[in-house]
Amino acid sequence: MFTLGAWFHYQFGWGYKIHQQTIANTVVSFGFSMLVFDTWFYWFHRLLHTRWFFKHTHRWHHLIRTPVVWSNDSDTLADNCFLQSYWAFAYFMFPISPIVLLAHKIYDLVTGCIGHSGYEYAGRLSLPPSPLISVTHHDQHHRYSRCNYATHFTIWDRLMGTLCREHDAEAARNIRGTINLSAVDSRLTGQRRRRFTL
Repeated sequence: MFTLGAWFHYQFGWGYKIHQQTIANTVVSFGFSMLVFDTWFYWFHRLLHTRWFFKHTHRWHHLIRTPVVWSNDSDTLADNCFLQSYWAFAYFMFPISPIVLLAHKIYDLVTGCIGHSGYEYAGRLSLPPSPLISVTHHDQHHRYSRCNYATHFTIWDRLMGTLCREHDAEAARNIRGTINLSAVDSRLTGQRRRRFTL
């Protein structure tokens, strides 16, 4: 899909163009692309979880209940075309440099694999109520199937009421296992931790 969009962009000049690449428009277009892709992915992912689409396209991906790194790419062609179609249409939605879109695609591939790894890698960055998703977010999606549809941020899941009820507490617990968050832990649980000295 990425290559198809880039081909139309270069071959026929279709889509918006950035005439001069600057640090500012690079950062802005990368961030904007992440927000737009997260929206695109969220709504297409919800569509794939409707009865007919799930049965005929997305079920294959969910046969893996406990995700592993390689299960990120365990999907059917139709499933992939739905969720990855953004890369073909991004040039038509807003001005973005092909190199910035490629950087976002690589970021998406890497975080998709890590998101299926079962290990909380982002630490404090994805600690609830951070808008960044955690590995727990996608683990819960595979476990329960009817929640946590987004790919980069929890914004749409929170707005649409599709965030798993246990998300924040479970994510905090799992992240706590990877870094020392005793101060943040007490803020999240609403309890004060007692410190014992020997």
